[in-house]
Amino acid sequence: RNKQYREVAITRITNSASNNGLAILFGLLKFREWGIFLSNFIGQIIYFFNLYYFVRKLSKEDLQYVSSNKIKAKAEQYKEFPRTSISQAIVDMFQINGIVYFLPIFFSIVEVGYYSRALIVLQAPISLLGNAFSQVFFQNASEVHHAKGDLRPLITSTIKKSVFVILPI
Repeated sequence: RNKQYREVAITRITNSASNNGLAILFGLLKFREWGIFLSNFIGQIIYFFNLYYFVRKLSKEDLQYVSSNKIKAKAEQYKEFPRTSISQAIVDMFQINGIVYFLPIFFSIVEVGYYSRALIVLQAPISLLGNAFSQVFFQNASEVHHAKGDLRPLITSTIKKSVFVILPI
C-alpha cells in the first residue's frame, strides 16, 4: 500500500457523487426504476475511468511489475477466493437490504422507497467512517505483517478508536 489516501478518497467521492447525482437527475426526469439502474451503471463507468486515470499516473517503476502473465498467474492462484466468498457476500447483502424486499407485502411501494432512502442516509456516516478506518488499518496491518510483527495491538487499538468515534453516531 502506497498511502495514496487522497486518490482513494477522490475516487470514492466521485463514485458516490456521480451515482447519487445521476439518481437525483434521473428521478427529476421521471426515469423511475430505469433511473436507478442507469445512475449506477454510468456511475460505475465513471468510477472505472477515474481509477484508470490514477493507475496511469503511477510512475513507470510501479507499472513495470504489471504484466498480463503475472495477472493471469495471480488470478489462477486465487481463483478459489471468489468462489468461497460469494455466499458470504450474498448473506451480507441480504442482511443489510433484505428487509426492503419483504416490506412491500405490508406497505406501499412509496413507503418502502422512503424507508430505503432513509436507510441509505442513516448508513452513510457509518459507512464513510468505516471505510476510512479500513483503508488505514489495512495499510498499517500490511506493514506490521511484512515486518513479522504482532497484529493484536493494532487490532485492539483500531477497535477502541473505531468504537470511540462511531459510538456517538
